[in-house]
Amino acid sequence: MTELLDVLTRTYEYQRAQPAFWGGTMSGIERAQLVLDGKLPTPPIVATLGISLVEVAEGRAAFEGSPAEWQYNQLGTVHGGWLSALLDSALGCAVHTLRPAGRGFTTLDLHVRFVRAVTKVVSRLRAEAQVTHAGSGLSPPRVASLGLMGRSTLPARHRASC
Repeated sequence: MTELLDVLTRTYEYQRAQPAFWGGTMSGIERAQLVLDGKLPTPPIVATLGISLVEVAEGRAAFEGSPAEWQYNQLGTVHGGWLSALLDSALGCAVHTLRPAGRGFTTLDLHVRFVRAVTKVVSRLRAEAQVTHAGSGLSPPRVASLGLMGRSTLPARHRASC
């Protein structure tokens, strides 16, 4: 019975947030490419979630992460919040690649429909986002394709407004 109450510790390192680099003279695509190349720090949430930016192009981004026990919910599957954050990271980065220097964005709406559970048996998940229209002001971006992929599965579909 005591095994049920075992406490595990998870530690990780992250790069300090650098807000001075987030504005300024670089466009979103320039900044994203420098992060991908390791020349600018990643946002701290990337380390917290245990995910990584693996691909970036104009209007496109991909993040990957490995499901693990520390992400589990009370049902023994990866928490939907972790999956949603992986999806939102890809979408946000894809939108960011279309932003000019000095212009930011924020996610205003997040809609995810899960189609199957995910466990640590899936070794790696990939969230890919392709923005076909970036919108302006409160106009939402249109996302052509975005999904989690691991072993040719698609455990979630996602759309968001930025």
